[in-house]
Formats: sequence, structure tokens, C-alpha cells
Amino acid sequence: MDPAIEPIPAKTMPQIRLLRAAIKQYHRAPLGRSLSVHHSGALLLLLASTTLLPACQQANEGASAGQCGDRADNDADGLYDCDDSDCQDSPLCAPQPTGDDDDDSAIECSPCSGGFSITSPADFNLIVGCQSISGSLSISELDAAVTSIPALPCLQRIDGELTLSQNQGLRDIDGFYQLQEVGQDLRLFFNSELEQIDGLTMLESIGGTLAIDLSYSLTQVDGLASLRTIGADLHLYDDPLIENLDGFAALESVANYFAIGLLGSISDLDGFAALTSVGGDLHVDQNASLQNIDGLSSLATLGGDLSVSTNSSLTQLSGLAGLSVVPGDLRISRDDSLTDVSGLANISSVGGELDVTANAALCQDHALSTLAQANVTGNRLISGNNGPCP
Repeated sequence: MDPAIEPIPAKTMPQIRLLRAAIKQYHRAPLGRSLSVHHSGALLLLLASTTLLPACQQANEGASAGQCGDRADNDADGLYDCDDSDCQDSPLCAPQPTGDDDDDSAIECSPCSGGFSITSPADFNLIVGCQSISGSLSISELDAAVTSIPALPCLQRIDGELTLSQNQGLRDIDGFYQLQEVGQDLRLFFNSELEQIDGLTMLESIGGTLAIDLSYSLTQVDGLASLRTIGADLHLYDDPLIENLDGFAALESVANYFAIGLLGSISDLDGFAALTSVGGDLHVDQNASLQNIDGLSSLATLGGDLSVSTNSSLTQLSGLAGLSVVPGDLRISRDDSLTDVSGLANISSVGGELDVTANAALCQDHALSTLAQANVTGNRLISGNNGPCP
């Protein structure tokens, strides 16, 4: 076939067959005899509208700008505008935008009532459209093949608790990239393969406790860089590979208990430079590589006990110079490398017991003189500090 000749559109074939029948009857009819009314009429109509010749062929719907939206049957095939297949590529027939600028444009976001327990990948379908969850969300005991939390593009708030526990294959929680607020506790524990929590980068407030415990592969907490307030406790325990706590750079207050223990790879607390207030106890215990706590230098208010103990590499306490009152007990003990406690010199009042004991490198006289001015309500015990004195 000559490529310059257009093929005959399939939708004109019925007309062509009727035209052929009329022509055949015309040739068979004896001279002087007329065609039937049916065939003679068909012949005239079809000759007037035939599409056999390209020069006479009716243009497809949409051949001219605007035809796919003019509500007219421009190619006389019984279909018009977007119902005609000729218009399928027209911009006028493109799907209308939904307002969702993510790749998941079919997802409609809305509040979800109650709580959810996720234990399999299929369960995530229950919350993929949740903009908020009025109850708690628990994600636990996922199969080891599940290495990541899938995208939750709508989820901005959880009014209850968010708990991720015992997910043995989970390496990241990137699916929470829109989450801004948790109304109660956020707890991550026994997630043995979890390496990072960057999915929490939008999180600004936690109404309850933040606990990250027993996460043996976690190396950093940078995903918490937007977190400003914790409404109850901060608890970091037995996360041996966390190298630094810089992810807490925006944290200004912890309403209750502050505890850091068994973080064997951290050397400082510099990530807490913005922290000014701890409403309850402050415990920094059993961190083998911790050399200084200068990152606590902005801390001015403490509501309970102060304990710094069994940090074998800690040499000085300068980061506590902003404190003047310890409402509870003050305990500095078994810090084997500690030689300087002058960071406690501004403490004028201890509401409970004062215990500075068993610090192998600390000069006893230095400890006594530094804390001599403190008014101690309970027992005062400064002993067993066997380091050399200048």
C-alpha cells in the first residue's frame, strides 16, 4: 500500500458495504428500470458522504482545536468530545487533578478514629489514608523481611502512643516523614536491626515519654532534629552503637525524667546544647566512652535528683555549672576517671542526700572544698575519692 494513502477508518465500513450493495444492484438492473427506492436513496446519500477518497474524508473528532470540548459530533460517528476515542490524547480529556501533589494521588486523607495494631505488611492499608489517629498506633513483630515502614503520606498526628517494638528486620522508619506530633508516648525498643530514625524529621513535640531502648544497630538520632518538647520522660538505654546525640539540638525541655544509660559509643552530650529545663530527675549513668557533659551547660532548672555515675571515661563536670539547686539527691559516684568537680561549685542547695563517693581519680579534698558551701537537707557523704591531690 502506498504510505501516502490513509487506511479507511473501521467505523466507515458499514457505510461502504451498503454503498457496494447499491452499486451492484444498479449494474444488474435492466435498462430503463429504476432501482428500488431503498437502494437509490442509499446510493445518493452515501455518494454524498463517502469517506473512500482522502479528499472527501471527514476529519476525526479533535482535528481542530477545541473540538474535544465543544459538545458537537464533529466526525458524525455518534460520539462526541471525550466519549470519542479520537479525543483520548486531547488535553481537554486529561484526568483532573485531585489536589494531592504526591505520587499517590489516589489516596484521600482523613482523620481516623480509634487505635491500630500493625503486625503484617497488609495491615498498613488500614492507616495509609489517615491524616490523624485518635488512639494509639502499635507496630510490632513484623516479619524479618519487612525492612522499612511504607510511606504514610497523610499521617501528621497520633493522639495516643506510637510504639515500634520487636521488629527484627526493620532498618528504617522513613514512612513517618509527615508525622509532626505524638500526643502521648513514643517508644522504640527491641528493634535489633534499626539503623536510623530519619523518618521522624518533621516531629516537633511528644506529649508523653520518648524511649529509645535496646536498639543494637542504631547509630544516630538525627531524625529528631525538629523535636522541641517532651511532655514526660526522655529515656535512652542500651543503644551501644549511637555515636552522638546531635539529633536533639532543638530540644528545649523535658517535663519529667531524663535518663541516658549504656550508650557505649557517645563521648559527649553536645546535642543537648538547647536544653534549659528538666522537670524531674537527671541520670547520666554507665556510658563507658563519655568524656564530658559540657552539652548540658544551658541547663538551669532541675526538678528532682541528679545522678552522674559509673561513666568510666568522664573527667570533669563543667556542663553542670548552670545549676544552683538540686531539689532531690545529688550523686556523683564510681566515675573512675573523674578529676574535676568544679562544675558543682554553684550548687547552693541539695534537697535530698549528697553522695560523692568511690571516684578513684578524684582528690578527696577537692571534692570537700567544692561542695562545702552547699546546704544539704539529707545526709552528706563525700568519701572514697582516692585520687592524688595537687
